[in-house]
Amino acid sequence: MPLWRAWSRVFLGWARVQQAEHDEGLEDMRHGLDELTQLGAGRFQALVLGLYAEANSLAENHETARCAIKQAFESLARTRDTVFEPDLYRMRADVLRREGACEVSLIRADLETAAEIARHQRSKILELRATLGLARLSMKEEDGRRAFDLVEPLYEEFTEGFETPDMKDAKMLLEELS
Repeated sequence: MPLWRAWSRVFLGWARVQQAEHDEGLEDMRHGLDELTQLGAGRFQALVLGLYAEANSLAENHETARCAIKQAFESLARTRDTVFEPDLYRMRADVLRREGACEVSLIRADLETAAEIARHQRSKILELRATLGLARLSMKEEDGRRAFDLVEPLYEEFTEGFETPDMKDAKMLLEELS
């Protein structure tokens, strides 16, 4: 089951980075990515490269993050595995935001694209993630009303999943803005 092992290493590494175990997590991810490459596994490549970009961005390895997100979009263009497309745009926006080396308009454009694609795909959770990013940009521009107006109607559409991190983030943001 080498394919499952490789994917597991990528996801374990990503989870470790989320817990601030940057070095160990990135090492796990690199090993998993190497194993996937050796296996010739192209399925979900855009997603795992996006996660690798996100993890490197969190670890402040900005150049590696930029390279990985570029590769993720190249993989998306090859495979047309569009189920991950909204999250890749959101991840690229996060990579750019963390690096702090680009115009806010580029970050906003990626988040708007992510939300639009997610809406078209009827993926409410991916739309919420992108919308939370847009709301945070609005808050930085001291436009709390716009941030609230972006998130509140979307949050109200959910009937379950309120214990997930995305829903908790949305609720906290709405409470902060109320």
